Amino acid sequence: MPSENDKAISGYTRAIKLNPKDADSYYNRGVYHGEKGDYNKAITDYTKAIMLNPKDATAYYNRGVSYGRTGEQEKAMSDFTMAIKLRPKYAKAYYNRGVIYDEKGQRKKAESDFRNARELGLE
Repeated sequence: MPSENDKAISGYTRAIKLNPKDADSYYNRGVYHGEKGDYNKAITDYTKAIMLNPKDATAYYNRGVSYGRTGEQEKAMSDFTMAIKLRPKYAKAYYNRGVIYDEKGQRKKAESDFRNARELGLE
């Protein structure tokens, strides 16, 4: 029996077939792939969503999270930076970029991003 995630993925796949230029359908399917742990499929869908709507900070953020889960920290950092550029008050993007800076031993940059995240309301 298909899971709820599988049903959602199937529904968004049908929506994409009907309207292949619908960035939201790619984005939403990417969310469900990510929830299943299929990070490479999520990355593919977020990338398509970004191609169709390059100003979607959340798509960059979620692709960054997926890149992080696949060990591609540089790509994750680039996406978090783009999310911040598009939405300067994106607390989660600052926090996640700070984690990568911290892992790389770049303490000052990490502390700055953590401070920004806190000032923007992230606990």
